[in-house]
Amino acid sequence: MHNHSHTHEHNCAEGEGAHTHDDAQIPEQTHDHIHCHDQADAHIHAHAHQTPSIVDKSFAILSYMLNHNKNHAAELLALANALEEKGDVEAAKIIKNAVHDYTEGNQKLASALEMLK
Repeated sequence: MHNHSHTHEHNCAEGEGAHTHDDAQIPEQTHDHIHCHDQADAHIHAHAHQTPSIVDKSFAILSYMLNHNKNHAAELLALANALEEKGDVEAAKIIKNAVHDYTEGNQKLASALEMLK
């Protein structure tokens, strides 16, 4: 959601078409724009900017984070395996425990994501 005013400038005849609007606390902002096909044919098109719902935002964030976390878990597991091969068994064990925690968290995120579909 926008929480500020902004101005659009259109290069119609001598600044024609410039306008401002205040988007503060407006869930759907509707405003006009002047579009110029040539200087004699300037006309107005109205359109709305809809603010994504909390469900849409949550779905997008959860999808991103789930994939992001899975990639991190795989990287951490590879790191743990490399440390284990070098003899750092305790550090590898701790990292593998963290990967387990990532996996459990990811399963919870996946469940929430399924509920939002």
